[in-house]
Amino acid sequence: MRTLFAIFVALNALLVVLLLVYFGAFAPRIALHVLADPANRALEPVLVDWAEDNNAELSFTYRGSAEIARDLSEATVGAFDAVWPSDSLWVTLGETGKAIRHATPVHHSPVVLALRNSTANTLGWTGRDDITLQEIREAAGEGRFRLAMPSATQSATGAATYLGMWHSLSGTEGALTAEHLADESLRDDMRALLDRLSRTSGGSGPLTETLVANYEAFDALFASEAQVITANRQLTAKGIEPLQVFYLPGAQPVLESPLALLAEGDEDKEAKFLELRDFLETEEARALLSRQGLRAGSVVEPLTGAPDDLDRSVWNPDWGIDPAHALTPMPLPEAPVIAEALALYDTELRKPALTVWVLDVSSAMSGQPIADLKDAMTGLLQPSPQDVSIVIPYNHNILDPMVIEGEDTAAAQAALRSFGTLQATGGMDMYYAVYEAFEAMSPYVEDGTIPDYQPRIVLLAAGSSDTESRISLLAYRDQTGFTKDVPIQVVAFGDADAGQLAELSNISSGRLFRAEGDMGRALRQAGGL
Repeated sequence: MRTLFAIFVALNALLVVLLLVYFGAFAPRIALHVLADPANRALEPVLVDWAEDNNAELSFTYRGSAEIARDLSEATVGAFDAVWPSDSLWVTLGETGKAIRHATPVHHSPVVLALRNSTANTLGWTGRDDITLQEIREAAGEGRFRLAMPSATQSATGAATYLGMWHSLSGTEGALTAEHLADESLRDDMRALLDRLSRTSGGSGPLTETLVANYEAFDALFASEAQVITANRQLTAKGIEPLQVFYLPGAQPVLESPLALLAEGDEDKEAKFLELRDFLETEEARALLSRQGLRAGSVVEPLTGAPDDLDRSVWNPDWGIDPAHALTPMPLPEAPVIAEALALYDTELRKPALTVWVLDVSSAMSGQPIADLKDAMTGLLQPSPQDVSIVIPYNHNILDPMVIEGEDTAAAQAALRSFGTLQATGGMDMYYAVYEAFEAMSPYVEDGTIPDYQPRIVLLAAGSSDTESRISLLAYRDQTGFTKDVPIQVVAFGDADAGQLAELSNISSGRLFRAEGDMGRALRQAGGL
């Protein structure tokens, strides 16, 4: 009897196993590795939860949209199954190198002007919906506010804003063309507009993060509606006045963030990707996006729910947020026109950069790190027609500054040769090195040309610094006028003291970057390149 019972139990167990196998419970999980813009990071937990329930394994690597486009065009995305940039224009630029499929906008957000609330009231702009680029340029030029914009070549928001400026200045109803870009009067107008910027950054996320961390950094910025919503929620939680949103009139730049498949010939991955895409189109997912301040789907789709049903702590009308605002996206130019416009931005139109690279060559950088740094500087010191780069290597001593102005290729090559001979040795005093960086900027202060530049210090540190010079540096900065407007972008590597670096970045409205496996990328981001 016991034998029969044991056989019965075993058969039932076998039946359960067979049923589980039949229905896919024991099927291997389908892995999808997504290369995404950091702007999509907040959605990762929701998608990972979906994957757990749907026999999938989602993982994410985050890079800026410009880097995603570069990787696509160079076909160096073989490790990824999908890409998810912040705007479709980066897919347009990058798809020449790697075929993509099933590109579908997950969410969209218009580019807006965000002004400190009190500044908007003082200007009499509150409640207006017709603010023009001419008014923005004049107010910024008169010093009514300090205006910031992300880099057009490194940021989806910056590129969309910049192309939107071109579109508005050209007066065209169609897409921007090469003829518009060749118009010298339009170039002069664009140059004058970009010259009003008091601050740029490699990404719009760092700009809003800087403003939340240090509200005195600047007064206005171009950002996406969703980024302003996030910043305002953080500002109000800290008891700080929020930003007022102004939608740009006419056809406007709108970020549409597409998720696109890269995997070819893998039917299982394609099927799972399409399941994920279908989930992102459900009302459940659309509601989740709405709670993040994102408009779900493409620009032609309405918001989830009626405006009155939306969460007012997110879609707050007191901030100028209008979920019912009709969006008229500007036509996207062809890829060669976008590429030419971005090249013009970098070589002729943007305000020149005055960058002092303060680079650790102490014993903390010995071995592979110093070799990686030398390789990285080869790319970072390519001369441009406008910029000034000053390289200051340091350990416990300060080495002679190397100055490269504009297209001085001889100076750039000499600097690279000199830098290439350096050995990683000794201790480190980054405080004295930063003092020397300010001193290297002094000639541009004395001759009155520093307002013509976007000044910044990029500080790399791989260990803990001596602090003997700290008090002297802070006192010098307090007593010297121009230094307060120079952000210190710090790059932490290895055993760098995060507290020491955070102090310097915080007091200067800079940002802390971490070089995790790719020193060149971290330095490029810190330099806004």
